[in-house]
Amino acid sequence: MFANKMTKEKKQTQPGIGKTVLLPGCSGCGLGCLGTLLLCLAAMTLGFAIVPFNTAFLGGVAGFVVVLATAIVARIKGRSPPWRVFFGEIVIIAALLLGFFLWDTPWYVYRCVLGDPIPSSVKIIRAEYEEHPMDPSAWMHIKISPSDLPSVIAKNNLTPDHHPPKDRYALNTQPAWWKPLEFGANARLFKKDGYRTDYTGSISYVVGIWVNEETNEVYGYYINF
Repeated sequence: MFANKMTKEKKQTQPGIGKTVLLPGCSGCGLGCLGTLLLCLAAMTLGFAIVPFNTAFLGGVAGFVVVLATAIVARIKGRSPPWRVFFGEIVIIAALLLGFFLWDTPWYVYRCVLGDPIPSSVKIIRAEYEEHPMDPSAWMHIKISPSDLPSVIAKNNLTPDHHPPKDRYALNTQPAWWKPLEFGANARLFKKDGYRTDYTGSISYVVGIWVNEETNEVYGYYINF
């Protein structure tokens, strides 16, 4: 009798599911997203390539799932929401996502420009992805074996541009570090224009690579219109 009364009182005093489960889950989503975004922006100021908003979105989703699961376990055990544990989980999630994308984004940029497979000789010196809703662009500077370059050019259907514009090395949105000018006058440009399949037939994207005289170094770009 006494035990039943105690159980009933415990159920009556236990906070609702909104405060013990839904609130932590939503907080984990918001803090995971914000924390990951701030870490990404900090990494970008140091010169690292990253896709901040995509990474922040995944941080929010991961924060929601992990914190929600922890909150559910805590509620089943009759404990108060462990906010310190939630915070620690979010920090770990943000750090892991940032570390993964710092490693993966340069290869993602390469795939934007030249696709798969990536030759084993490729070494990425610098890569950057400009994320705009309407016209994203990708920029890279790589080393590559001269024996691998012809197959990469053929696979991507790139053709020599024998009549490049007067300012051969300028594009409106190029990053400050993207400088094919350092290749000298003997650099060659290979490019491909993609066109829309609708009735307009207008240009959809441009892919191009500047190759040095020794054919072992490349500046590449992809611009979507």
